[in-house]
Amino acid sequence: MRAQHTHCPGVATAALTALLAACALGLTACAVGPNYQRPSTPPASRYSPAPLPAATASVPGSTGTTGTTGIAGSAGSAGAAQSFSVGQAISAQWWTLFHSPALNALIEQAFAHNPSIDVAVAALHEAQENVYAQQGFFFPTVQASYSAQRSKIAGAVATANTPIYGPNGTIIQPSAP
Repeated sequence: MRAQHTHCPGVATAALTALLAACALGLTACAVGPNYQRPSTPPASRYSPAPLPAATASVPGSTGTTGTTGIAGSAGSAGAAQSFSVGQAISAQWWTLFHSPALNALIEQAFAHNPSIDVAVAALHEAQENVYAQQGFFFPTVQASYSAQRSKIAGAVATANTPIYGPNGTIIQPSAP
């Protein structure tokens, strides 16, 4: 037995109107006025919460040698005070400023075993093409095949038990000799 549904056009129209009004209100809330100007970046005089001192403190009783770490201060000794040079250009090979053969060897090894930008871009393109190939799994596939075969049995080979097919596909029985 089918249930009878009553149709209330006033309720459906009111619900549809409320839904459309909510969508329109939501879309207008996302709009930015045509006069929008991106604010400028405030100038930064420093990146630390307090101004940096002109030099760090030195270690009392330093001997003037580079110690066990191999990292030297600005004066070439492990315990000497270091000075900050604000606004000075830093060398592209900044790690050489530490005068550490172990660090230099590590950086050179990293450069030797890391790909160049062109190789990295090529690997990225290869990975993207593999993603495209795998996405093909989600699309429908169509396959078709056709196979035809024709054979003819010679009359001399035919025996009493061999059926012979006529041109219209009917079986013709050989006549007995």
